[in-house]
Amino acid sequence: MKKYFPIITLAAAAYGVIFWLRRKAAAGSNLKYEPVDVAIDIEKIKASLFTRIYYKVKLNLINDESVSVNIKSVNLNVSIGNRPFGTITKNEMFSVPGQSSQIITLETSFSSFSAIALIKDIILEGFQDPIIVNGFIQTDLGRVNVNFTKNPSGGITGKYHILNNIQGNC
Repeated sequence: MKKYFPIITLAAAAYGVIFWLRRKAAAGSNLKYEPVDVAIDIEKIKASLFTRIYYKVKLNLINDESVSVNIKSVNLNVSIGNRPFGTITKNEMFSVPGQSSQIITLETSFSSFSAIALIKDIILEGFQDPIIVNGFIQTDLGRVNVNFTKNPSGGITGKYHILNNIQGNC
């Protein structure tokens, strides 16, 4: 029996590693997100004397699996109607623990002088165009595509789980 102990130990270790890798792959492929909010930060805009427009996007990342998912980066494009509004990038690596969710807030700003046409349209016509957010969340095991819309009335549409360009409602 002693001569088989190293073989049994290696087989058990290999099984453990394979089991862990499968759980890790499942966690990466089952990562979900829910849009929480897209908002302009009025206090920061006032503090900048209206020279910059500050806004933030909040996402709730949901990991239903038992192992954590490592997020490498989040890259989002924001547009109002068909006009690009800005890009939000977060390159700081973080984890979403297993069986939990985590709300992340992504903040950015741009010069209000570069958005004069957009501001003029909002003043003249009111805020009618939807805010469209699309991009991706890069995990250590793949890419989760992000795509949702916030209507001026305040409603957010698009509760999606998208991995490797395969889209489906949660």
